[in-house]
Amino acid sequence: MAQLRGFVALVLIGLVVCLGATRSAASDSLETRLGFYICPNVTTTIYPQTPEQQTLPGCGSPVMSPNDNNPTPPGGDPCLPASTNTDLGVFLTTQNPFGAFVASGTPNNCATNPHTRGRGTFKAALDVSVVQRGFCPTTLTVAAHEGPLGGVFFPIGTLPLGTYNVTVTLPAQTVNEPTGPVSWLGVQVRGTLRVGTTFTETDTSTLAVGTKTFATLLDNSFAGPGAGKLMMTKSALSGTEYYACGTINVAASMTIGKRGRVRGEGLLTGGKGNYQGIRGTFTLAGRYNTRTKRGTFVLKGEATY
Repeated sequence: MAQLRGFVALVLIGLVVCLGATRSAASDSLETRLGFYICPNVTTTIYPQTPEQQTLPGCGSPVMSPNDNNPTPPGGDPCLPASTNTDLGVFLTTQNPFGAFVASGTPNNCATNPHTRGRGTFKAALDVSVVQRGFCPTTLTVAAHEGPLGGVFFPIGTLPLGTYNVTVTLPAQTVNEPTGPVSWLGVQVRGTLRVGTTFTETDTSTLAVGTKTFATLLDNSFAGPGAGKLMMTKSALSGTEYYACGTINVAASMTIGKRGRVRGEGLLTGGKGNYQGIRGTFTLAGRYNTRTKRGTFVLKGEATY
């Protein structure tokens, strides 16, 4: 997670808009390429006027259609093999609201010598669907359109902790350009986005259900209220936490000191529902009464996927 906070490099996607391309006069629909990436802290819509403006600090990796082999950086070979990446990156909830950069156009022409870049779309309409995986999905759908040179940055909204399927769809359409109508074939591209967060959790043991096992009431800052079944020894705490939107597995090493003071550190080791694949670290502090077998622990840490 510390590496995430330090990732502020300018990411330039290989979705270069060909500013000098000749507009097609063909009456048939043009084949469409499309690529996109996710960026943090996006609050306004921006229409880039040059390839150099297709940058924002901290953006994730691009996801592209199979016919999109634009170069990165812009001066590179326009006919490199197309990327098969589907990972949009890992972000934090502190980087909300998120946005997307989308660019589309015709594929590059690799049959010519030298190779030539495809043209961009002109104000083509598109939409982005963001669907969280799990029992309680957060769903966002945002409509946008590209600029006169192709490409657009636009906000998509605020996302909580989770793993998301992100789909960008440019439907088949005819766009009225200054020199006449141009028709485009539809295209759809999908990727996976992961959002992590910091958290605080309070565990209150209420009922011993065995010599080393007890039930707990939970209050987690991202999962809400819940209940847990935990096993505790003098040096370890582990078990499963149950929430409305899924379960989380925890495992910690700990010590019980004088006056029942508890200190330790542990891991989030997976779960189900919204928390399928969750990972994280936390510190543990609190008190435990060995006679009554009751105590209260506070967990503070970071969670991601």
